[in-house]
Amino acid sequence: RAAPRWLRLLPWALAALLGALALVAMRGRDTGPAPRSELTRLPLDLGDKPVSLSYGAGAVLSPDGRRMAWVTGKREGGPGNLSRIAVLDFGGGEARLLDGTERAQDPVFSPDGDEIAYFAGTSLYRVPVAGGSPVPLAEVALPRGVTWCEDGYLVYNRDVADGLWRVAAAGGEPERLTQIDPEKQERSHRWPRAVRGTRTVLFLAQELGQKYEEATIELLDLDSGRRTVVHRGGSYPRITRGGILLYVRDGAVWAARLDLASGRLERQPMRVLDEVGYSEWSGGAQFDVADDGKLVYSTGRSDEAVQIAWFDPASGAFETVVKDPAFYYEPALSPDGRSLALQNYTVGRSDLWIFDLRSGSRQRLTFGGRDEYPVWSPDGRSIAYSRMPEGGSRGLARMRVDGVGDPVGLAPSDTQRSPTSWGSNGALLFTDQSPLTHADIWVAWPDLPDRAPEAVLATPANERRADLSPDGHWMLYESDESGRPEIYARSFPGPGGRWQLSEAGGEHPHWSADGRAAYFWSASGLFRRELSVEGNALVPGRLVSYTLDRPVLVAKESGYAVSADGRVLVLPFASGGPSDTRTTIVLGWEAELERRLKERP
Repeated sequence: RAAPRWLRLLPWALAALLGALALVAMRGRDTGPAPRSELTRLPLDLGDKPVSLSYGAGAVLSPDGRRMAWVTGKREGGPGNLSRIAVLDFGGGEARLLDGTERAQDPVFSPDGDEIAYFAGTSLYRVPVAGGSPVPLAEVALPRGVTWCEDGYLVYNRDVADGLWRVAAAGGEPERLTQIDPEKQERSHRWPRAVRGTRTVLFLAQELGQKYEEATIELLDLDSGRRTVVHRGGSYPRITRGGILLYVRDGAVWAARLDLASGRLERQPMRVLDEVGYSEWSGGAQFDVADDGKLVYSTGRSDEAVQIAWFDPASGAFETVVKDPAFYYEPALSPDGRSLALQNYTVGRSDLWIFDLRSGSRQRLTFGGRDEYPVWSPDGRSIAYSRMPEGGSRGLARMRVDGVGDPVGLAPSDTQRSPTSWGSNGALLFTDQSPLTHADIWVAWPDLPDRAPEAVLATPANERRADLSPDGHWMLYESDESGRPEIYARSFPGPGGRWQLSEAGGEHPHWSADGRAAYFWSASGLFRRELSVEGNALVPGRLVSYTLDRPVLVAKESGYAVSADGRVLVLPFASGGPSDTRTTIVLGWEAELERRLKERP
């Protein structure tokens, strides 16, 4: 089978790399003085599958520097835009794609370089570099960073507003390592990096309202749990084999030698690499270093800023509603279709806004903290949402859309809860993140305060994103009981039958306004499953797929909405895709870094 263009081009880059390595080796045998380190820069042409710049580093190196792995293209989008992990051995051979790694993010090599850990969907996986089936290790929600320690454990962040966890690469029960401290206004511990040869991990500690590049870099002792502040004012901490701390600020990489015994920097950091890809949304950056002194880095637009647009499935046309790019997520149409509620992320906060789709005006509904997942009430007068005020804990709340009055708490709980659908019968469905049964579907009755919330569907699998039909008799939902997310329908509140609507994976189900079809996304794009009712049964009909010629954000935290006339409100990437991404490998980079740090006054 003919190799894709981007795979056929890589042998040329490989040949250049081997030649450069030979040149470096010959220079190393030269007995004459070498006042300056030798750098060799090798731009990589990856064709139409460039390195993904979402969240953490898309391209990483094995610790010994003999391999590179990268996530290809955007994590989401239309057909042909599905990301996978590719691996290149610098010692020879062509790059190869790892089967089963679709929608991967944040790859990291094992200490021996023979396996890769990564996130996909709601799980942390490991997969052999030589090929094989990925092995799930732990459940995650919206993870930000993983590192593979030399003791055989992986340290990871499992959610944007959580601390660090640890799980054995061989499998087992995850163990919490750090806890968010509300007294310090902490919001997230993320981007862990194991310090080679030690029992410590670097990580980023962010406070509410704080930019990631203004956050604190800390050192965690894995045995005692002691945390030591290393530096204030930087994001995405990495460290070289020689003990040089690297982090990102102002779109550049900064460096300083770290004394691990004291946890202090020996001198003030200096700027060492300009124009590295950086995501304001996650605090992740696009670079990695290996023990042999190699550096790989990517440049290009690295955030998830999006616009708001209508997509017409009948014609395939896009109509932009909001052109100014921002971090918009979870769009929700009002019952009359005239207004749009969504969350807008800014500087560690997420607030809810209301857009008038006729006049184009907008109104901010919530202020401060982290407010997410808006869902309209059946009468369109209020919104239920997930609320986490500054200094408080997350819970469900209800707010009038005219802004009058204070938020009213709903369904109090110690677990994380996110509303997904508010039916015409008054039932508010929400996802409950249980430590025992993972993601479950629950129901509350906001207009019946004396009626206690109860579980609708709670199994060891993850059930989420429930959506009630317009008449309130049926429920769509997403479940990974088969090993991957699929879309199902069942009667509500039950008991009754159950029907699988997706055929090759599916997420984010939505009913059509007339209740005769279900929409959902899969790796191949947007789908519409026609439905009919026969007695007490829901009968799946024709499955229709739609091709989008613009990459859009449809990950589990972003969402979309379906109008009464069948148009779909989506979030296209403001950059139009990863076409401007450039990836470079630098040989001899750590030696040059050492020289610059020694020579600075």
